[in-house]
Amino acid sequence: MSALDRFDDQLIDGLQFCSLAYELFDQVRAETDGASRIRMRASDVEKKLLEEILPICKYVQAKYRTGRYISVRWKSGNQQHDAELCQVGSYIDEGYYPNRAYLEVTCATHPNDYLSRELLDKQGFAFGADGLKRLKDRSIETVLIVHTNQDFVKRFS
Repeated sequence: MSALDRFDDQLIDGLQFCSLAYELFDQVRAETDGASRIRMRASDVEKKLLEEILPICKYVQAKYRTGRYISVRWKSGNQQHDAELCQVGSYIDEGYYPNRAYLEVTCATHPNDYLSRELLDKQGFAFGADGLKRLKDRSIETVLIVHTNQDFVKRFS
């Protein structure tokens, strides 16, 4: 049984969903190699927790309110959305929000993000992702890159 089974295809009140997600994060983090597993996204549990479930939690926490009660049905499979939201309350009754909505979580990361996480995991520090490169001997070369003003935003986008 996977740690994700308690989430998969279960309709859960949004705040309870967040509580379960944070509990799972704390459980993984407390294990001997937990920080490394989280950093490296060692299995589907860490990958889906960090890249889907926790971002859904942030959305729910930002949108859940009096008059807008959100329940979440997260799906671990390969479908067009990561979660189905069922919403009830006066804001839904008045037509401000639909009673059913779908979330697809998309994270924009630097192409060298995985190198940065690996270097952080092995050495305990890493410079910015722009200056990282995998060498033939599988080591990671890191070069300090200096940015001025907003040029890093333009380069990343």
